[in-house]
Amino acid sequence: MDEQWELRTKLWGIEWPGHPAGCAKSESEISLRDEPSRWKCLHVSNDPGADYSYDDLALMVRDDGLYVLVETTGCSCPSPTETWGVVKEGTLSDMVALCEKDKTEWGDGVFHGPWGDMYTFLSAMPKDEPKAKKAKAAPKKAPAKSKKKG
Repeated sequence: MDEQWELRTKLWGIEWPGHPAGCAKSESEISLRDEPSRWKCLHVSNDPGADYSYDDLALMVRDDGLYVLVETTGCSCPSPTETWGVVKEGTLSDMVALCEKDKTEWGDGVFHGPWGDMYTFLSAMPKDEPKAKKAKAAPKKAPAKSKKKG
């Protein structure tokens, strides 16, 4: 087992997000692969109905506040370490919106697979995303005094 794989398992409790066997393409996928110590795994959801197949989600956050939802899905071959990819990156609100979309895409108003568990987890998280800073108003100037001619 390589050091990076051991580090992922130690840091996150799972090994597949960012595993070098996968095909990292985006900046966040490359960061997951090459910089595992910058990431924290917040939650993992597994498909309870999976037998020889797998359909797992992991919510990750990088030290700069970037959230990513990583998915691995497939059958018994290949392995989860080879099929992972970032489904969405952005804010915590973006992750919630993506999970909510699962209900409407299926058309039956319910969650399917691991999406419901992930939505439940995300809904319980505090919504403490930084708000945009308001520009400071310019200080008010005192009205100019008119000079009286005497």
